[in-house]
Amino acid sequence: MPNGPIITGVEMYSNTEEPGKKEDSLKNIGKSITRVTICICICVTIGLIFNSCGVSKEDIQECKSACGSRGMISVSDWSCQCGWSSNTSNYVIPRKKNP
Repeated sequence: MPNGPIITGVEMYSNTEEPGKKEDSLKNIGKSITRVTICICICVTIGLIFNSCGVSKEDIQECKSACGSRGMISVSDWSCQCGWSSNTSNYVIPRKKNP
């Protein structure tokens, strides 16, 4: 038998943390901070997009006045769609007369 103390795996780490545990916890904290930062950036970006994507009252009024009696269907930053009505049946294809 050896004269010195016998060191086993259990005794080597019984008074201290397991090796690598501190590094793993730092990696987890870093991942969590990164995820939270990405989520905050995404939320801010979405908020800015929805805050700035609106049609002003002036644009709506201008589209209404341009459409006149036809009526406004929709308005956006890029277009104004007016209704269209016809008193005649322009959309109906005429029937062919049989000889």
